[in-house]
Amino acid sequence: PPRKGDLVVAVAIGEPPVSLLRRIVAVPGDPVKGPDGKDIRLKDGEFYLAAEQKDGLDSRKLGPVSRKTIIGKASYLWVAKRPSSEGSSRVESSQPAWRILQPL
Repeated sequence: PPRKGDLVVAVAIGEPPVSLLRRIVAVPGDPVKGPDGKDIRLKDGEFYLAAEQKDGLDSRKLGPVSRKTIIGKASYLWVAKRPSSEGSSRVESSQPAWRILQPL
């Protein structure tokens, strides 16, 4: 089962659906602040995910995510930095997500 601190891939519903690499920061039973600022307690099967970037798409904007949306746990990850057209570095995975995931 997913545990606090695990780095997981979750699918965000949208058009098109997006795979998000996020860290589990709260598990069922933990108290958290919801997107509206109110205190809530995670229900069974709910997880709170955090992006590494402060403005990233995560549970602070989406709210708790269902266990059904978590498709795997990162077993290892390596990245390659490539310069972008704006001159900054963009980090990309050198393998498709299915090659680095451990199914849950």
